[in-house]
Amino acid sequence: RRLLATAALAASVTSSFAATYYLDSSSGNDSATGQAPATAWQSLAKVNATTFQPGDRLLLKAGSTWTGQLFPKGSGTAIARIELDRYGEGSKPVVHGGGVDSGAVYLRNQQYWTIRNLEVTNQGTAANRKKGILILNDCVGTLSGIEIRNCDIHDVTGVMTDYIDGKESGGIVFFITASNLAVPSKWTNVVIEGNTIRNVNRSGILLQSLWINKPQDPNSNWGGHGPYVP
Repeated sequence: RRLLATAALAASVTSSFAATYYLDSSSGNDSATGQAPATAWQSLAKVNATTFQPGDRLLLKAGSTWTGQLFPKGSGTAIARIELDRYGEGSKPVVHGGGVDSGAVYLRNQQYWTIRNLEVTNQGTAANRKKGILILNDCVGTLSGIEIRNCDIHDVTGVMTDYIDGKESGGIVFFITASNLAVPSKWTNVVIEGNTIRNVNRSGILLQSLWINKPQDPNSNWGGHGPYVP
């Protein structure tokens, strides 16, 4: 009972500090507070410069469209996730990556986010590693709790002919680097559910790790890669 009470108190304290932020591509204003539909922010740049806290919500207005990369900062917790969702009636808000050589929607070394009800594209340049949604673990250990639900991801033009670079392009990509071999890294508790993925190159959904070398397999001794992390 004492443990349950402590957990409930922690959740209550977190929620009391959490905020909801609104983004409206047509009527927003980056000088506003962003904490009500009438005072919504406008640009991806404003969001990308913000570090969100556990329990926060970032809501994009239905029917809105942005071009560029959506890269919000910060992490949630197991009891206070950060939510990226839509508000209002109408079509899903759209993020056009414009050909950015990573993800139109991007999280880097972050955890406990829920991403839902977005439309995402990424085309328009010759970059060969384009993704719709990219979730990157750049060798920071075990990260957990990413959920991607009910998104429409399409027209992500990676490449089909280049195995090395092209493999890392696609609709939804989770990628773990081997940039620091002193820190074995992996993902846990990932949910990808109810999404529509169409007309993407090369992969629809890709979960790729560079921690793949297995001592018992002589064919897996890849230079610059880490030992397999289950």
